[in-house]
Amino acid sequence: MFFCKDTVRDGIELSVIECNKFKAGVIAFSLTLPLSRAAVAHGLILSGLLRRGTLNYPSMAALNRRLDELYGSYIEVKSVHLGANMSLVLTAEVLDNKYIPDGTDALGGVIDVIADILLHPLLSSESFDKRLLDQEIRIALDNLGAEINNTRVYSVRRCSELMRGETSRYPTVSELKELVASTTYEDVLALREKTLSTPLEVFYIGSTPSDKIADKLRATFASHPFGLAYAPNSVSPLRRESFAEAREKMPVSQSKLAMGFSSGVCISKDDDGYYAALMLNELFGGSASSKLFVNVRERMSLCYYCASSFSIYTGVMTVSSGIEADKLDVVKGAILEQLEEIKKGNISDSEFSAARKSILHGYRQLYDSPFDLQAFYSGRMAFGIDDTVESCTDKLMQVTKDDVIALANKITLDALFFIEGELGGGADEEDENE
Repeated sequence: MFFCKDTVRDGIELSVIECNKFKAGVIAFSLTLPLSRAAVAHGLILSGLLRRGTLNYPSMAALNRRLDELYGSYIEVKSVHLGANMSLVLTAEVLDNKYIPDGTDALGGVIDVIADILLHPLLSSESFDKRLLDQEIRIALDNLGAEINNTRVYSVRRCSELMRGETSRYPTVSELKELVASTTYEDVLALREKTLSTPLEVFYIGSTPSDKIADKLRATFASHPFGLAYAPNSVSPLRRESFAEAREKMPVSQSKLAMGFSSGVCISKDDDGYYAALMLNELFGGSASSKLFVNVRERMSLCYYCASSFSIYTGVMTVSSGIEADKLDVVKGAILEQLEEIKKGNISDSEFSAARKSILHGYRQLYDSPFDLQAFYSGRMAFGIDDTVESCTDKLMQVTKDDVIALANKITLDALFFIEGELGGGADEEDENE
């Protein structure tokens, strides 16, 4: 695979991984601006409305017909949040031109459609039907309301809210519902104008040479002056000044426990400390050979599932567990006990080796999906980090037990959220470790 990054013109940057491995390529267009509570809500609505149609394809059906003509190409529009930044991202999957027998330039056609969505959306038309805005608001509210039905996801989200605190740029679920419900047509238009005034980042994975894509981008976006410079807000580790805890009672059979731990390290171009955090998370609860799974779930049989995850953008390690309501204190103590074991250095060679192999396997799997590769590189390049998959695996190989133990001793439990269900519950959710 060949990687390159070039400036197409002022305001447009192009990154390309040129390879022949996939029959379908992926191209992603990103416009990034500072995150705010209102922008999160307005971004949900904007991304939905942009997919409703354009001046050339004035309905969702017309837009889909055009994509079908381009050999079943697919375009997803969404708002993405990384640290204190929000990006409007349009991602397309398109059959590689070399597999198209009639000479159709599917990639060029998809770029034209994306340009139409960005520059000439139905949203900007004087004849725009405001009922579409009302529909998108209802869809967003329904999706937010449905989240509480997945108590596992909901508990983790509420724990994240506690970790971020009241000064966060990201709204709570209740705040987000209020902001979405009050979103106006003018709000959505204003956010669109802001995004179009920032630089356009394009990322492509496929066999088409970068110079051909650059020529197409120059021609397609020749009339629009994207922003000349934007430095995304850098990410920094999240840590609370004081412990936060909250509980909710729900009529569910299985209670849910979410615990937020601050590590003090996150992804950075100047500090590789978060690689030790990746190893720590894998040893603690990131796999089926982890201490939480082997001990808390299997040996002690205290929960239906128990796993940890680590956010490279916040430095927060979150433990999620499904338990019986009357076992909260016992499970919490058992989880902290396993962390204490790591702090004491009670890590066997086989545990350490299994954790490293598990993470390395995850990195190798990135090459199986162009979407995963695009997400990996885009999420790093946004903050000026030029790591490759290979450099990441090299750095992981350099992490020692002492590195993990030292980091573990800096970990603090900063937040806990508990959904208290009815006693005598059952395993009403699948265990992701099985």
